[in-house]
Amino acid sequence: MNDGIAKPLKHGGNERKGSPPFRFHLVCVCGILGPPLGSGEVGALMMYLNETDKVNNLTKLARHRIVARAVALYPELVDRAYEAMDDYERKWGYIGAHDEWRAILRKDPTEIRRALTARTEEMDRLRIDSPFYLLSHHGLDFTDEEQRRRIWRLAKKVATISTRDEGWTRCSQHEEYQSEPPRI
Repeated sequence: MNDGIAKPLKHGGNERKGSPPFRFHLVCVCGILGPPLGSGEVGALMMYLNETDKVNNLTKLARHRIVARAVALYPELVDRAYEAMDDYERKWGYIGAHDEWRAILRKDPTEIRRALTARTEEMDRLRIDSPFYLLSHHGLDFTDEEQRRRIWRLAKKVATISTRDEGWTRCSQHEEYQSEPPRI
């Protein structure tokens, strides 16, 4: 597995005052979505309404793995996340998820990184309103279309593979998930 998923790249003189002189860019997607389910490594069995939900949640997880690596190198990004939430709320109003994010961001950087990459339903929900998506001027720019497509394609592939390994199937549209895998 390649741990160098995001490399800091130097700007060419267009830095904003107070922003770190780097921009994170996806250079390799190996291992970005974490351990495969059923591998015995840390992971979670998640229930999704459909494959699109699963792919979208996996793309958010991949972006937050990039964020976690950035926070390890530049802990001041946590302060920028606080500022971004305050700016957002001044402009658009209160968002309840920001209180939960503030509680996470008060922890030490190791715990923050662990929370960012947690494969739980709570973090799937919180990643929707992540303050780190608002830090494009601080090196965490997720607006590059090619990068977004690469992450989405990888997430789609992982979603397809991991569904087979999760050990549950859907009987019909209205029934609950079963705990046994289908017999083939």
